[in-house]
Amino acid sequence: MAAATTAAAHLAASALTTTQRQLDRVFPPKARQETYAQAVELATTRPLLFSFILAQATITLTPILLFLTFTLSTLAFALGCAALFTLLWAGVALLILIPTLFVASGIALCVWAWGVATFFACRWTLAALQGLTAPPPPAAAAAGGAGEDEKRRESASSFSSPPTSWAKVEKVEDSDGMRKE
Repeated sequence: MAAATTAAAHLAASALTTTQRQLDRVFPPKARQETYAQAVELATTRPLLFSFILAQATITLTPILLFLTFTLSTLAFALGCAALFTLLWAGVALLILIPTLFVASGIALCVWAWGVATFFACRWTLAALQGLTAPPPPAAAAAGGAGEDEKRRESASSFSSPPTSWAKVEKVEDSDGMRKE
């Protein structure tokens, strides 16, 4: 029994020390002494005013504290509900956003692949057209051998019409005297 009493006294002393330390942080001892001296002076010089202020502060403190507690707890509850509401709708929005991002990413990949394929097709077509319309280099023509341009022309035109159809359109008259293009 004595041990329990000693433990309770030690706990009470510890709580009192902690409370005193927190009070000293908020309201320093020097300022407390000045306020206490002013209160004693008011109580001795104007006892009716001091008793009125003391009665008002004592009686109205409980409703004021209850009001503040209610207001702060309502605010905390409202903020908690707002946070949960926001998280709920952010989750619903994520359920829409993630598949949308997958579809958009797939479309972007297709557009990119189409652009790359178009680039290579245009480059190949340009090379084939340049090979068909370019005149033979003078050194290759003089030597009589097939130069690099000739080989490129032959490989490019293996499935297309003769090179003259690419170079210019000639008007030819038919035996009836009709023009053909």
